Amino acid sequence: MYDVALILSNYSGGRPVLDKTGIQGLFDIKLQWNPFAGRPQPAEGAPRSPAAEAREGRNPDLESLPTLFTALEEQAGLKLEVRKGQVEIYVIDRVERLAEN
Repeated sequence: MYDVALILSNYSGGRPVLDKTGIQGLFDIKLQWNPFAGRPQPAEGAPRSPAAEAREGRNPDLESLPTLFTALEEQAGLKLEVRKGQVEIYVIDRVERLAEN
């Protein structure tokens, strides 16, 4: 589930996703959701790679797909909850070029 949380962080609008399930092991999870919900949709007929076509089939009608939150709950029985907590932040104060030897 750690890997699932890590992948979902890429689709959570800049918020980190942490695994708090306590579930361990390997799972084969397939989710279908609209990754463009709330954002501009891709151009109609945008080209896809042959590998994507073979793996995923035809492009689904994105409007008919649920949001990520709904897909996780309905298709995998998981729920994303918004919580406040501490997050590590790195601040870069200064950048310098390396000195030539």
